[in-house]
Amino acid sequence: DMGMAYHAIKNYEMAVQSYQEALKCSPAEIWIIHHNIALANFERNEYIEAIKNCDKAIESFNRYSRAFTTRGRAKFKINRIDEALQDLDLAVDFAPDYSESYLYRGFVRFQIGDFYGAKSDFEKVAEIMGEETCPEVNQNLEIIGQLLRDSQNNL
Repeated sequence: DMGMAYHAIKNYEMAVQSYQEALKCSPAEIWIIHHNIALANFERNEYIEAIKNCDKAIESFNRYSRAFTTRGRAKFKINRIDEALQDLDLAVDFAPDYSESYLYRGFVRFQIGDFYGAKSDFEKVAEIMGEETCPEVNQNLEIIGQLLRDSQNNL
C-alpha cells in the first residue's frame, strides 16, 4: 500500500492522499484507512483532524482499540485530558494486550499526577513487551518510584 510506504518515509501529506484514494474504492476495512489517515494527521500535529478521522474509524468499527488510542493521544495534545483518559480506558478494555494503550495512558496519568495509575500502566507495558520494553518505560518507572518514595518521606 502506497499510503503506508509514504508514512514510513514520513511523507505524511502523500500518505494522506494515498489513503484518501483508497477510501474511494470502498474497502471492507474502511476503519483501518481512516485510522491511518488519523496517524498521519497526528504526525503533522493536526490533532483536530486526527480526532475526526479516528471518529470515522470508530463509527465503522466501534471496538477498534488503536483508533481509541490515537484519539486519546490527540485529545491529550489539545488538553482534553478527561476525554483522553476515557478513550485510553476504552482502548485498554477492547484490547488488553495492546501495550501502546497502556503506554499512552501511563503518560497521561503521569502528567496529571496519578503516579500510582501511571506506574500500573508502565508495569503492564513491561509485562506485555517483556525484554523488548522500550527504555523510556523503565526510565519512567524509576522516576515514578522515586516520586512515590519522596511523597511518603514527606508525610
